[in-house]
Amino acid sequence: MSEEEASRLIEGIAEISERVSGLDKRRAVEELIESISRRDPLIGGLLRRTTIVLADAGELAGTDGIRIYLGVAFFALPREDQEFVLAHEAAHIALMHSTRYERVRHKCKLPGGLCGELYDLLADAEANKYVCERFEPASIVPLTPKMLEEAFGTRLEGRGLEEAYAEAARS
Repeated sequence: MSEEEASRLIEGIAEISERVSGLDKRRAVEELIESISRRDPLIGGLLRRTTIVLADAGELAGTDGIRIYLGVAFFALPREDQEFVLAHEAAHIALMHSTRYERVRHKCKLPGGLCGELYDLLADAEANKYVCERFEPASIVPLTPKMLEEAFGTRLEGRGLEEAYAEAARS
């Protein structure tokens, strides 16, 4: 076998390995969605109808309000944390956080990218409030409204996200 043929063979094996790895990840996500559906049919149903993208980046997970992106770090988590993270991202979609941010971002007077970061913190706490009632992560410490209340020195519990955002952006 020539050096060129060996190189093509190695590339072909790597491509097949990557495809199989992707299929294994896809199958693992499907199993997670089944497990989530048994505990919370609403979130499970939403996940079944959501496009889930397996990203090559190291990011854990994220959503653009339409799709959920799972990075390689997601698959290194314990199963309980994977369920929590997937349910958390689905909660962002269900609560329409991306759309709602577009409606309020101009009201924030903080410098630079702090407005987006503030909104993300508040949105994470709102999503976790719902998800923590149904799922218990193994090693992740979810951000809660109570944690943010202590950090900002303002009452957030019982308020809408937009109201909490407006007040926190002023403080």
